[in-house]
Amino acid sequence: MVGYICQVCGFELWTPIARLGVTTLGLYDDARFPGRCILVYDEHVEDLVDLDDDAASAFIADAKLAARAIAQAVTVERMNYAILGNVEPHLHMHLIPRVSAGDPLFGRPPWERPDPVRPLDPETKESIVRLLQANLGTLSRLAG
Repeated sequence: MVGYICQVCGFELWTPIARLGVTTLGLYDDARFPGRCILVYDEHVEDLVDLDDDAASAFIADAKLAARAIAQAVTVERMNYAILGNVEPHLHMHLIPRVSAGDPLFGRPPWERPDPVRPLDPETKESIVRLLQANLGTLSRLAG
């Protein structure tokens, strides 16, 4: 899988997983939320409102596909979706699977977790990436 780096702003995915319709999905290495991903729009756009309706629909379709793949790869009770853009001026969406067990702030936004981001162990990370790639392939074939 080729990585993703925006030639305009330098936004970079750490662990790219797959290219989807108009986006690239990457794993966000965060052991607090196994399966947390970032979905980045492939062209440099700073805000969702900058997309025409067809492009915005394609972005949301990719987000739904990614969320389904994540839900099949890891335990998910609730998926959180966030488009912020305060730090990185490139359209991207955080997809954060939430599970109440072990999450002291399950009913609160994930940003309020007091414990720092820590990386997944290498075996878990590799397993999640493989599952996501397989699930995306299966879901794409079913949709097509």
